[in-house]
Formats: sequence, structure tokens, C-alpha cells
Amino acid sequence: MTTITWKNLKTGKNEIKIYKSRDELINTLRLTTYKITESKKYEYYLTIKSGKKILEQLQLYGVSYEEDDEKAIFQKYHIIPSNDEYDKER
Repeated sequence: MTTITWKNLKTGKNEIKIYKSRDELINTLRLTTYKITESKKYEYYLTIKSGKKILEQLQLYGVSYEEDDEKAIFQKYHIIPSNDEYDKER
């Protein structure tokens, strides 16, 4: 089981979404866009639309995971550092 905490940019409220299926998690992450800040950090966003109208814009605020394959999914999308990046920081 995996969770992602999303911050609603319009209201400022946080919402925790539980992903019981890896397919659902991967599909959600495929829909995200990102931008790189001046401090070289990635910020991930999910835009929910109805036609051309934007209903919500959510910013990825935090993640949790239980299994190594879930960790690998987040590493693939550069949401958490890879194992090599952890070793470089030491």
C-alpha cells in the first residue's frame, strides 16, 4: 500500500490519497508534470480537468511506501532519490 499527500494549490489543504494498486499509482504518476526550481529541486503537480476547465491543481507534498518495488516506482519518476544518490550524500 502506498500513499501520496497532495496539497491543493487553490485551498492550501492537504489530502492523503491511498493507492492499493500499483497500476493506479503508476497511472497517477504518469499524469503528473514537474518543474525544476532555482535550487535544482523537482516539484510535481497533478492537474484535474473537466474538458478544458481546470477543476483542481495539486502539488505532490509527500509519499510513503511499504515495499521495495513501490520505492523503485518513486525512484523511476525521480520523486525520491535513487540508491546511488543516497550514497553520494554520505
